[in-house]
Amino acid sequence: MATQPLHPQKLSAAQARVLARIARDGDTLCEDALDGHGDLIAEDQPTQRVAAATLRALKDGGLIEQSVIQGWHPRRACAAEYRVTSAGQMALARYDLDHSGRPTNKRAYGLLLAVSRRVGWPILYATDLLIHDRDTLTHLGAPAVFGWRLGDCGTDLFAAGDAQALVWAEACARSDAASHWYWYEGGVLGEVGASTVLRRLAQGIGGTAAREAAAEAAPQSAQP
Repeated sequence: MATQPLHPQKLSAAQARVLARIARDGDTLCEDALDGHGDLIAEDQPTQRVAAATLRALKDGGLIEQSVIQGWHPRRACAAEYRVTSAGQMALARYDLDHSGRPTNKRAYGLLLAVSRRVGWPILYATDLLIHDRDTLTHLGAPAVFGWRLGDCGTDLFAAGDAQALVWAEACARSDAASHWYWYEGGVLGEVGASTVLRRLAQGIGGTAAREAAAEAAPQSAQP
């Protein structure tokens, strides 16, 4: 049965701009204790004010969470600092998909997000899903058929017809038996075993001959 996408919260343009900024390294969102607005602070960059309504909507929607309480910041007095939550990262990823203007595999990525939220993985290295898988599915040439591994520590996407993807999938199957494995084709994402993903990937590149070609194409360790 196909997994139905659970759409992350929709963002306004103002909310998306704030989330994108505080998701970047070096950008801090501080809340003023007196008037409720926020300030985006980054080293060697002008401070940018965040409207109180935008800050409140981000907090109420669970898109940001308090990371520290302090009474002073090198750039200004503040009451609290915030970071983007997993829900905020997913909402930002969805916003990027919907406003990118690029041919994308939106349905597939929506299904990956839905499965991730239901399973509660990945716990660590969520950037595999929120950045790397998103980038794969939001650029020209996004795969229409692929295998996907969802683990507690990250994800891997294996495009059908890619010999290197088969080599990597085999390595993942050997090293991480606790993962959930899925196959996406024809708009349907279904959970299958690792062996099924490996078999379908191999079929897509010609079976044994493709395996041998993939092994030859794999990076070789330096010889002494």
